[in-house]
Amino acid sequence: HEFLERYLGKGEALAWPCTGCRACEAVCPAERKPYQLVRDAMRDFLKGHENALSDYHQEYLEHGRIGASRVFLDDLVLPAKIAGRLAFLQSFDRIIVFPGCLVSARYPWLVHRLYQLLVMLGVDTKNIVVDDESCCGSFLLSTSDEEYVDAGEQLFKVLTKKPCKSLVITTCGSCTSTLQDIQHRLLMNTRPKKVAGNPAMATIMHYTELLAMPGCIDVLKPVIERLVTGHARGGARGGNGKGVGDVTGNKDGNKDGNGRARNGVYVQFPCQVAADPVHKQQVITGLKELLTVAGYTTARVNHDLGCCGAGLLDTHPDLAIEYGIHRISNITGDSDIEVSTIAVACGNCHRILVDFKPAIEVECDCITMDVGIRFLLDMLMELMLP
Repeated sequence: HEFLERYLGKGEALAWPCTGCRACEAVCPAERKPYQLVRDAMRDFLKGHENALSDYHQEYLEHGRIGASRVFLDDLVLPAKIAGRLAFLQSFDRIIVFPGCLVSARYPWLVHRLYQLLVMLGVDTKNIVVDDESCCGSFLLSTSDEEYVDAGEQLFKVLTKKPCKSLVITTCGSCTSTLQDIQHRLLMNTRPKKVAGNPAMATIMHYTELLAMPGCIDVLKPVIERLVTGHARGGARGGNGKGVGDVTGNKDGNKDGNGRARNGVYVQFPCQVAADPVHKQQVITGLKELLTVAGYTTARVNHDLGCCGAGLLDTHPDLAIEYGIHRISNITGDSDIEVSTIAVACGNCHRILVDFKPAIEVECDCITMDVGIRFLLDMLMELMLP
């Protein structure tokens, strides 16, 4: 209970489904399972626990474990299509938004942002499918390779059940890597079992790869420049604490609304995305270009491609905390620029950096944690949406 209170706050977060990180199980002296700890904690110290349990039951069972991102799509305000459609997206018959179980459960608004981005880029809503019920199955790699491949086959039956050319776009680095690995195994025909659908008809891509495509950058840059200029004239974003570089409404473009030096943004790039070094560097360069147009000052994005340390949760949370201390030290220790925002491109990275931030502050007083952690896609869409 102390662990849950320390890392999850006052208790409201416990109404969300367990994401399976197993951190609580690793430190529980009684070796209780996560669902038991969450259930007891909700019962013991959540105010209004009956309402919380009711909401938990509705989200967890009635909506297929994680339906929040899909349930509210009908009420989502859709942006207008911008001039200059992206030919790459028009080449697909349907686009599957695959956020993964972690992002869908904890950060459903990120699914909304990706949906809005696709609409802005000219994709018809009838061609967009949101699959927020499926898990990529990456955790099965630590149990059984046989189970891992079996789960992957079942997943691709869903993704390729329609005989059409599909783009599966993800928000999690782990999902991207896992789906690409499973697709490769199926295409190599390493198993005699026949798979429904054709895995070759699916293209797996992380949303950062889409954003960094030259065609996408060419389409988005005029929109960002126009909106950023408008905000700067009106001073609409000055001193709001969001660290939007020049977008402050101040005469001095090097200072924010509080007179501090212009803020820097560090991009936490998902290590499992774009494994090819050349392609990875192209993606990072594209993201840096978009952030520069948006008025941000990026820092150390070109030569620091460190992992968030999520894999260490499989061993012990203390190791993840130790790694996190060094990670934050590396990010905030740049002497040339003040990093006030960590722009996270992956849902799993965001979970690690946010969940272990309190522990890092306790373990290492010398680290200044006055730094915001935000999703990269959320930051950019905030600028582009009216």
